[in-house]
Amino acid sequence: MLNESTSYLKIEVIGETLENSERVIHRRKTCIGNPAEHFVTEEVIRVPVAKPEEPVKVSIKPIVTKKVRARNAKGHYVADNPDTSENEAWVTKVVKKVKSVRKSKPRKKKND
Repeated sequence: MLNESTSYLKIEVIGETLENSERVIHRRKTCIGNPAEHFVTEEVIRVPVAKPEEPVKVSIKPIVTKKVRARNAKGHYVADNPDTSENEAWVTKVVKKVKSVRKSKPRKKKND
């Protein structure tokens, strides 16, 4: 919106200030479509500034991890290679929190 220059119109932002709750933009438009005639105009644009929203509160939950036996693509356990310093037989996995299943109340019987 502020700098929409094209092949026949050149737009330059001269200055930009903040007044009260408005952003005031001074820009110059130069029309270069016709080589015989060049038009230069200056304009002032006032854009209302939105009020800053309340900061978003982010709660960081700790990630719970657990060491489990490593498995290959077939599901078989992976053995540790004694030649390496790392123990390949165990890996760390993120534990997903399991939602508790709420038992439903027994239905009320209709009396006929």
